[in-house]
Amino acid sequence: MCYNRKADFSKTLIVDRVAPQWYSRLTTGQAVGRPRNAGLKNMQFCVYIIKSGKDGENYIGSTADVEKRLRQHNLGENISTRSRRPFELIFKREFDNKSEVLRYESWLKKQKGGYKVKELINNFNMPR
Repeated sequence: MCYNRKADFSKTLIVDRVAPQWYSRLTTGQAVGRPRNAGLKNMQFCVYIIKSGKDGENYIGSTADVEKRLRQHNLGENISTRSRRPFELIFKREFDNKSEVLRYESWLKKQKGGYKVKELINNFNMPR
């Protein structure tokens, strides 16, 4: 791209020499950029509940990599759980897409401390 230093906007951008790869898609009306779900189609998303070893309280969250996220909680990389370390994973449920995970996580957080969350935790058998 070549920019003119003066305020003459008629020659601000010279596209004739070397056009970016996406320029032809702009002129033909094709989509530009990467799709919103690029790279997320084959991922498994999880809703998880971890229990604090310090105060016994539960934390509900969602992620694509539960082991990595648990490690982050235990290393104190999450500000909201830093003072309640260590944590252990007590519940995990996998979904195929992120929208289902976010909906289920929201529903679980609305039940927080309620009968349904306790029932889920008590009936869950952690895979070894």
